[in-house]
Amino acid sequence: MLGTKKLHLRFSRLHRVPRRTVLIMTGLSSWFAAGMLESLIGPTVSSWAQRFGISEGAFGILFAVTWGVALLTTPIAGRIVDRLGAPSVLACILGMSVPRRW
Repeated sequence: MLGTKKLHLRFSRLHRVPRRTVLIMTGLSSWFAAGMLESLIGPTVSSWAQRFGISEGAFGILFAVTWGVALLTTPIAGRIVDRLGAPSVLACILGMSVPRRW
């Protein structure tokens, strides 16, 4: 196990990484993850489109809109989690997912 001084020195080097490098690496890893997801979902598009009775183009547009909304709302959700704390946000999400019977 690392001592606290060694651990502090080990993580203090992370602050020396330029912000531009971090942004580039984050973008590349996101691009790679999106490509992996596309390669998993791509072959099933035609079967899903037939199952729901829509064209493959409409299914692609629907998928793109879903990713676009996620792209726009993720920073907002991150700020909410930073402000309120992860446990309280998780409790709200779980509370909203419980089915209600009136």
